[in-house]
Amino acid sequence: MARWANAGLVTAIGLWVGGLAALSLAVAPIVFRTAGSRHLAGTIFGSVLRTFGWIELGLAAAAAACFALSHPSGRTDWARGGMLAIMLCLLAAYSFGTNPAIAELRPQCGSFDREPASDAERAARSRFDRLHAWSVRLVAANILVGLALLAASAARKP
Repeated sequence: MARWANAGLVTAIGLWVGGLAALSLAVAPIVFRTAGSRHLAGTIFGSVLRTFGWIELGLAAAAAACFALSHPSGRTDWARGGMLAIMLCLLAAYSFGTNPAIAELRPQCGSFDREPASDAERAARSRFDRLHAWSVRLVAANILVGLALLAASAARKP
């Protein structure tokens, strides 16, 4: 059971980190470069992120279950468990914190294809930009911790 569970953990983390990396490094730049407007690109990519968010939650649940079923023992396994816990906390921070706040704030920002028309739009856009920057940092951290977890899992003795 432990070997199967470890393979499930590595698969779930690989899909999770690979998905985040693909969206961040390939999909977002392409959408924002080709959509024709910044506002439309944000709408499209926001939909992609919301859909992937559900996939991400499923992969996180699968990873946690597989880790628990792998019968962790020893420092290496507990270090991997710590990395998984960090990933779950980061996921919770952007899935239930920054991303919903961004989605709620976005309609108050006006069109991103023009300068803010009022002080209220300017304030909303400023808050949006800060939240977006935090979301990007949290996702980047999750990618890095996930890569470390994959490396530790690959180096793990059976």
